[in-house]
Amino acid sequence: MSRVSLLFFVLAAASLAHAGGPAYVAGASYFDPAVKGMPLTWANGAISYYTDRGNLSALLSGSSADAFVANAFAAWTSIPTAAVSTMHAGQLAEDVSGAKVMAAGNTLNMPSDILPSAIDTPVGIVYDADGSVSHRCFARSGRQ
Repeated sequence: MSRVSLLFFVLAAASLAHAGGPAYVAGASYFDPAVKGMPLTWANGAISYYTDRGNLSALLSGSSADAFVANAFAAWTSIPTAAVSTMHAGQLAEDVSGAKVMAAGNTLNMPSDILPSAIDTPVGIVYDADGSVSHRCFARSGRQ
């Protein structure tokens, strides 16, 4: 391939490339109707998250899992151009387990502090030690 052909290919490919836009936009539920369709953002770029009271696995206790999550967030927030900060604001009200997440028809019943309407715990990190929470959520959605 000649340099001219390669340059043309690169320029053509670059003109087709574009960012996909926001990952999520405000919908009709739990949002002010005036912001429907607007990108979701965090006030002042600050994200408060809450962690499960249980263990992540037999090898990773709850406190070790909290440190693991904090380190993962730190890798993200330490990027100089990331206009976001995170804070571990506390724990969820319970150890979320498969016994507390139930599928009933088209409805998924789960603890109130991890529901989309949980504005007091907007980001809940669930430690699904045995996979039963994920299994119930995906089984209800038809994905497994």
